[in-house]
Amino acid sequence: MKLLPCIVFAFSRQGTFDLAEGLDPSMDFTDGYTKGLIRKFIKQKLQRLDEVDRDLPQIQKITKLLIRGIGVHNAGLLQLMKELVEILFSDGYLKVVFATSTFAIGLNLPARCVIFTQMNKFNG
Repeated sequence: MKLLPCIVFAFSRQGTFDLAEGLDPSMDFTDGYTKGLIRKFIKQKLQRLDEVDRDLPQIQKITKLLIRGIGVHNAGLLQLMKELVEILFSDGYLKVVFATSTFAIGLNLPARCVIFTQMNKFNG
């Protein structure tokens, strides 16, 4: 716990989801009070979307992770979901974020630990 919050950089969009969803489902970085705050914040931000869009698989999947203190951030996410992850991480509610390099561009985030899943990135 001394090394949290942590950013884990993967080099693919799918890799960010694979890593986050590969965590033990019992792994949870939040307590009941924090879960309530995160749920309230998510509900408030999702009001900007049409009701039908709130049930998109991406939103459901990320919401479940966020409530556990885990985030996913990549260029394939809806802008609103990227903002949610950025705000929750910068405010200290998320303890682990699995991200591509898009998370590091222009952001100053409070990480104690950074992990790279690979040393080389395929560039075609």
